[in-house]
Amino acid sequence: VGVDLSQGMLDEASAKATRLSLPDSSISLAIMDAQSLDFPDQSFDTVVDTFCLCVYPDPVKALREMGRVCKPSGKILLLENAVSRDALLGSYMRATA
Repeated sequence: VGVDLSQGMLDEASAKATRLSLPDSSISLAIMDAQSLDFPDQSFDTVVDTFCLCVYPDPVKALREMGRVCKPSGKILLLENAVSRDALLGSYMRATA
């Protein structure tokens, strides 16, 4: 499952899936706000977010949503290129780097 606010980014993801010969049934893409995910609680074993926390209007809200949709035994994987200016999130990023 892949989500983005931009149809253009979802089109890029779809094109890449086609280049990689991934079957259509194995991938689902949707326009969605990461700060308000339209999935039930505990839906995923793994949640991945790459280079996005620095652009969300409310990165803590996005992290809470990731936690909500991730199963208790699951993992949330984050990849960032900068430390957030949000004090709480910045502290967490420095502590877990």
